[in-house]
Amino acid sequence: MTCGTANVAYAGVMPKLAAVLLLLAGCASSGGDLITERTLPCGQGQAIDIMAYMAVPQAGRELGGRMNLVFTVNVFNTTGNDIDVDLITVEPISASGMTMERGYREFDVTIPEGEEKDFEIPLMATMLENNRRAGVDLRDNEAMSMAVKIKLGNGDTYLCRYSLGSR
Repeated sequence: MTCGTANVAYAGVMPKLAAVLLLLAGCASSGGDLITERTLPCGQGQAIDIMAYMAVPQAGRELGGRMNLVFTVNVFNTTGNDIDVDLITVEPISASGMTMERGYREFDVTIPEGEEKDFEIPLMATMLENNRRAGVDLRDNEAMSMAVKIKLGNGDTYLCRYSLGSR
């Protein structure tokens, strides 16, 4: 009788023990679930300095219509290590007087510590006829607001927001 009771108690412990062992095994093998990517805001105190400007052709400012724009992103590496730039995306938030398409480019560029690199991202924009006639100037610093994402090889992504005109 004592043996039967022991078997019943033992039988009740086994599923619980098995469940705990499975849980521990799952936790031990979850190395692939670690967070390896993060999104960081641009600005002071970050490991890289990012500046951006856009070149607008003179003809586009005056004539309207479709324009090929070049958005330049300057990345200065202050991390203490080399960094790899994999992808830069430029997305319009607002563009007064025009419509603008999202632009992006993939890169495989290493920036040594203490050095900087310019990256050019082509964009296509269309100046709206009514705004061209009204004299909207794309050099106006309030003309455009852009979101810029810089994805590094280590998984970090820097998200910057700019209100800018052109250089």
